[in-house]
Amino acid sequence: MQGDHLAFCCAACRILMAQTCNLTKGESLNCDWRALQWSILLVVTLLFSCTFFGIILYAVYFHCDPILMQSETGIRKYDQLVPYFIVTRLHSIPGLTGLCFAGIFSGSLSTISSALNSLSTVTLIDFVQPLFSDRLNPTLELYIAKGLSLMYGVATIALTLAITNVDSLAQATIVFMSVAEGPVLAVFLVGVLTRKASDKVISFLDVFLTNSFLYVKSFK
Repeated sequence: MQGDHLAFCCAACRILMAQTCNLTKGESLNCDWRALQWSILLVVTLLFSCTFFGIILYAVYFHCDPILMQSETGIRKYDQLVPYFIVTRLHSIPGLTGLCFAGIFSGSLSTISSALNSLSTVTLIDFVQPLFSDRLNPTLELYIAKGLSLMYGVATIALTLAITNVDSLAQATIVFMSVAEGPVLAVFLVGVLTRKASDKVISFLDVFLTNSFLYVKSFK
């Protein structure tokens, strides 16, 4: 899992399409560089906050693991620890429980919306435009992008329903993202560190399939 975390942090923070799209919106290279520096600070703050909150959960439930007390707590997975902590420890302050859940949902929705927009944009620019460039116009491209966002949204909901029985959603998320981001990071590093790489030397599809095979075998 440590390798998964490393690939996830390196790839998600620097070479994802959502990050690339945000960085290229600046007026100049200096503006993009400042945005990159600020994003590093925010990412480090986020990782530190998650780690600190994990330490708090460990300190609170060190002597009474809620998973081992399912008959009393009603939770069966460690993914349910955060909601359980919010409900049981913060209910004494009016409105704080709802505020915490609202923050969780708003953060999730903003992340998902950015991912869906990035997916539809990449699909439109890299696949649709090269194949149908003579038939497209700005209005049609807008409708196609909206349709692609809807399609990816439905696929995301279907994937969510498919992994509801997974033991750990956090582990499943890291695995799914590392399957795609690991090869992207590898191709990126090869392109940056050497001048001899080409499409004949390294194939993203080959790396993706190999990585997927290794992850599937690891779950057996």
